[in-house]
Amino acid sequence: MYWFHNTLFSANLQTHTATIRLTFAYTGYTRSGSDIQLIIKLIQLYKDHPEKNCRNCGKELHGRSDQVFCNDTCRNTYNRGKRRESQGSLDPYIAKVIRVIQRNHQIMIRYMPGGEPRVISRYELIDAGFHFKYFTSISITRKQEIYHYCFDRGWKELENGKILLVFSFEQLEI
Repeated sequence: MYWFHNTLFSANLQTHTATIRLTFAYTGYTRSGSDIQLIIKLIQLYKDHPEKNCRNCGKELHGRSDQVFCNDTCRNTYNRGKRRESQGSLDPYIAKVIRVIQRNHQIMIRYMPGGEPRVISRYELIDAGFHFKYFTSISITRKQEIYHYCFDRGWKELENGKILLVFSFEQLEI
């Protein structure tokens, strides 16, 4: 807010409609042309340099000219909300299944970091939180061997409760 010769002037830029509202509080004095010209110059200046507010909480920002959020908490809250909106159309069950498949993939990466095939106990994978029910694809070889994949990592069930973990670039192709 600004005071010009007993005139209260405030400008509020509404970014979503790009309009400017002016509020004048008159005290009974007549305004000269120079006062009006000064107000017009201020409006133009205000349009060129609008007040910046935090995208999350709306607080006025101070500091860097490219600042978008007032602090890390607001930035994280805003980005989490945006991510939820993009995933909001997903059924909660589907989102849970996707997380389980991602966890299965991470477990296989942990047990075969170099991508080399490895034999491991089924119970060891279960103890790590692996769910055999959830996977992204199935591959059947010419020898009728069945491989289940979570993205590029897969497994084949062997005898005696053993699991063969494998890596396949072909599973990355869509």
